[in-house]
Amino acid sequence: MHLGLSAGLRAEELASFPAHYVVDCSKLSPNLRSVRVRLNPKEMDIKYNKARTVRVSVSCMNLLWQYRETTREMLRLHSSMDDTALFLNRYGVRFTADGFGKPLERLGQRLGFHVHPHLLRHTFATHTLAALEDLKRAGKLRGSPLILLKGLLGHSSITQTSRYLHFIDEIEDEYGTKYQAEIDAIALALLDKPENKKAS
Repeated sequence: MHLGLSAGLRAEELASFPAHYVVDCSKLSPNLRSVRVRLNPKEMDIKYNKARTVRVSVSCMNLLWQYRETTREMLRLHSSMDDTALFLNRYGVRFTADGFGKPLERLGQRLGFHVHPHLLRHTFATHTLAALEDLKRAGKLRGSPLILLKGLLGHSSITQTSRYLHFIDEIEDEYGTKYQAEIDAIALALLDKPENKKAS
């Protein structure tokens, strides 16, 4: 969930996200706030088979690193397959693209609204576009926010990306700037729940 919200990946991209894309941020600059990750269609499932670069927050990357080095290693013991995907199910096999649906559906029941994998992508896109628009207005961004978002999402057409414009007015500026902090807090709170500690 955290990776989907941080990088705006599609369900099939989350399911096939390679474990070797995850890095140990303790070896990187302490001033770094996000890590550039080059998505390669030869290594994972990407719509249109088009490579692109996304940014993953350091806090998200740290959680992915912990998962890769601990939980994922334990899950691999349950399977004879040596899967390259980061996320493995309880049988040590990679998730299918629709395999994320059930856990998100259960989360949605707890939250009181429908949650699905593409909602994570829509949320990322809307808030990222709002943040890019703010940077543009402040004179801290060259180029078009819409074009930049198009590249991050891997859209084939700017028309696909422009649909997020009408959501921008519905987001308060202050809320938009707190987006990353909020998803980080949610992820950490979910990890701190007793049942999740038992599972790990």
